[in-house]
Amino acid sequence: MKKVLFFVALVMAAISANAQWFAGGNVNVDLRRGYNALTFSPDFGYAWEECPLSVGLSLASDFYQDKELGELFALSSICAAPFVRCTYLSLDRFDLFLELDTDFTLFDGFSWDDIGFSPGVSFMLTEHWSAEFMIGFIGYYNSDDRNRGFGANMDLSTSSFGIYYNF
Repeated sequence: MKKVLFFVALVMAAISANAQWFAGGNVNVDLRRGYNALTFSPDFGYAWEECPLSVGLSLASDFYQDKELGELFALSSICAAPFVRCTYLSLDRFDLFLELDTDFTLFDGFSWDDIGFSPGVSFMLTEHWSAEFMIGFIGYYNSDDRNRGFGANMDLSTSSFGIYYNF
């Protein structure tokens, strides 16, 4: 039993030596006719160096202003949004990536919203800090009963800006 535990600890140390934890967050501002929304999504995850994939989890909270009703209210929808990111081009301090993500609401029952790809660019500010910008979404969306299907959206409502710290 001691040999098995030692082997598991050794494997975990080897995996951790070639990987990197990260933490950060994204901000998205959606200004459309009828409502405004601000979303902050803290992220954390694990990136492998020899395989440039990252896996993380995001929690979002939205605040809406309904212009048609003339009311200001907050909608605290907390969603989980796991993602996998693949860097396909690295140029000095810039990385171009494609992110496969999905998000679903965990409270008030399970509600799956979308799954698709988002392109982005990351810039290493220092050895540990990086900034990223993503815009666009290509995939399946399910925002409500009338709005579901496959499509592409490249407007600013799909854009986000983020800051990350790599441990």
